[in-house]
Amino acid sequence: MQRGRVAGPSLASVDSAGLVARMEDNMSILEIIHLRSSCKPIEDLAKLIRESLWEDGRKDGVFAIYRRRGLATDLAVHIPHAEECAEVPSRFGLQLVSSLAEFGLVEHSVWEEIGCGPVDQQQGHAAIDDGESS
Repeated sequence: MQRGRVAGPSLASVDSAGLVARMEDNMSILEIIHLRSSCKPIEDLAKLIRESLWEDGRKDGVFAIYRRRGLATDLAVHIPHAEECAEVPSRFGLQLVSSLAEFGLVEHSVWEEIGCGPVDQQQGHAAIDDGESS
């Protein structure tokens, strides 16, 4: 085995059509807004974002705000959406991007989950349920 290379299934052995179908059945969506601030302290911006999320009706607390470790100017807001969410990017996300633009450089992206699960310690890759019982 070559150093630095992770052992795993070959691409030829992957049933891509079945894998895509299973991923689409269980997919969740994550909207990410990343701000590199040029002026206002990150903690103040995080407080403003939390207040905005509350006012927008996200009283359930389904969002997360991150500060980049080792870099005091970066902040990220993660807004998860269910797979059936038709409005992505969300109205709130677009409004937040517009509001944050005055504080620095803003990147807005939408991510789709393609898989998760326990890592197979022997193979060194994420174990993906193939839908068949052993």
